[in-house]
Amino acid sequence: MDLGVENMIKNINDTDFSFGTGRLDALKRKVKNPHSQQGRHTEKEDQKLMEACEGFEAMFLQKTLESMRDTLPGNALFKESNGMKIFRSMHDQYLAEDLSKSHKFGISDFLYRELHKK
Repeated sequence: MDLGVENMIKNINDTDFSFGTGRLDALKRKVKNPHSQQGRHTEKEDQKLMEACEGFEAMFLQKTLESMRDTLPGNALFKESNGMKIFRSMHDQYLAEDLSKSHKFGISDFLYRELHKK
């Protein structure tokens, strides 16, 4: 396996993501492919790599959205309920995934180009 991919996976493992290990494990499986021949990429492998890069960008954008939301003052009139917190979290996750698929930020494209070279 390529050293850059191993470092990316290690960094993902060291990061605290709040949306569970199932999604993170799925991304790792998409990145790891021990049957790949050196320097040759199939269309299916390229598609898996792009999906993994989009997933990473979505996680990054979701954490960014959460951090941005944490800087806002709360509603002084009404307390925030658990249901509202869950709704906002789900909305941030959906928004991050949608933004990632639009390729407007360029993070997934950059990761794809860098990882595809190897």
